[in-house]
Amino acid sequence: MRNAFLNALPVIANALGDSLGVKVVMGANSACTDGKSIFLPSLDADKPESRALGLGFITHEAAHVRFTDFTLTPNTPLEKKITNILEDIRIEKLIARMYPGCKLYLEETVEALVKTAFFAPLKGDETPTVMMQQYMLHQLRLNVLGQEGIADIAKQAEDLLIEKIPAGMRVRLEALMYQVEDCQNTQEVLDLSRSIIKMMEEEAKKEEEKENQKKPGDSDQSQQSQDKNSQKNQEPSGHQQQDGQSDHGEDDGQADASPQDASSCQAIATGNGRARCFSAVRPGNARRPACH
Repeated sequence: MRNAFLNALPVIANALGDSLGVKVVMGANSACTDGKSIFLPSLDADKPESRALGLGFITHEAAHVRFTDFTLTPNTPLEKKITNILEDIRIEKLIARMYPGCKLYLEETVEALVKTAFFAPLKGDETPTVMMQQYMLHQLRLNVLGQEGIADIAKQAEDLLIEKIPAGMRVRLEALMYQVEDCQNTQEVLDLSRSIIKMMEEEAKKEEEKENQKKPGDSDQSQQSQDKNSQKNQEPSGHQQQDGQSDHGEDDGQADASPQDASSCQAIATGNGRARCFSAVRPGNARRPACH
């Protein structure tokens, strides 16, 4: 059984990937592909759960071989991560539409990855960037691909996003991320990723400006200035000159309040964190196209 299953994987990969000569290499750190070879972690083919994982992995990576344009290169780590999340959704939807049985393979694999904590709930102390990546990953898998095994994690990510992320940013993220369903190719996915990052930067700037307007002492200084102006208007003409003060009033000797720590939303465009797609690159792995 073991050899028969493992020997069947390259056949499945070539059929699903619509490409002859795709090699399947076992013993990798994670499931990944460079478009020519598919790398899979070691599998115990005698165990049903391992066989289910193998079928899901091979389906996912073969879908990349078939549908992903590997000549395109994101410009930044954050762009790469968001593109990977969205491209995973696009190619899994396409392969399941073409081969309906693949939908079950992918659903079972997601359930297994939830059990092993590969797909895990957020802790709540992640940066806004990571929260938004995980929200996209989990919500799109649930609502676009119908992978119910990730429902609890998706709900928890939604609750955290509501708690931690400004409403305007959430609304814009929702409006953008579901556009992946209309993407026809990898280039359009990459363009969508860039639109999402641009939105993050715009919203982060808005939050920063709001924070700057709320700096400590601003309100007090403004009120003091208004009080001084009011007093001046009530004083007899020439009072300032008699006291030796200028018409502009005296200098209160206080410098502008120092800026507070930036809003947490300023971290949104930093690119920290990693997306946990099937083929997520583990820390320390080489930049083989593992996220494809």
